[in-house]
Amino acid sequence: MKRCLVASLLSMLFIWAFAQVQVGYVKTIGRPNKPGRPLAGVTLRFRGVVNAVTSAKDGTFSVLLVDKKDGDACHLMSVVKRGYELADRGCLSRGYVVSSSVPIQIVLVSTIELEKERQRIERNAYRVAEKNYNKKKTDVEKQLADMEITKEASRLRLEQLEKSYQNYMSLVSDMADRYARTDYDQLDSIDVEINKCIEEGELEK
Repeated sequence: MKRCLVASLLSMLFIWAFAQVQVGYVKTIGRPNKPGRPLAGVTLRFRGVVNAVTSAKDGTFSVLLVDKKDGDACHLMSVVKRGYELADRGCLSRGYVVSSSVPIQIVLVSTIELEKERQRIERNAYRVAEKNYNKKKTDVEKQLADMEITKEASRLRLEQLEKSYQNYMSLVSDMADRYARTDYDQLDSIDVEINKCIEEGELEK
């Protein structure tokens, strides 16, 4: 029994000697006038680690990475919490730098809130795009009526205007998803204002 206990302790000491404790933090995305908050009960699995870890009440977690040291890469395999999804879906396909001093930050977004934000941004984009399209179309028609341009020039301008409008509309859905996932907590004051203008459809501003 004593030999088994000693062997077990030596084994544990060996593992700890060649392992790195990586700490991290899970939070929700920050939105305009609504900062992100710590998220508890999030289950995280790392490549090469048998047991999953769970974020605490304050959103923190720690994981023992065997055969890792500062500067090495570690990879997330999954991040799970019911009703939430990763704000940045690409974080599962790229590595995080192991660090004894810098925590890994994981950002999640409520699935319900994400859909609401997507719809809001899409509505704003469609509204502004249609308004601008109609205004430019009216301007071309007025120029034709005032004989400032020929019928052929008018036709070409309207065709180009329609093409630009359709191209923009095809991008709205992806754009809305991207900005609905943006963590405002990580933006400086200038980027905050730029993103708010884009989300409101105020592209000229």
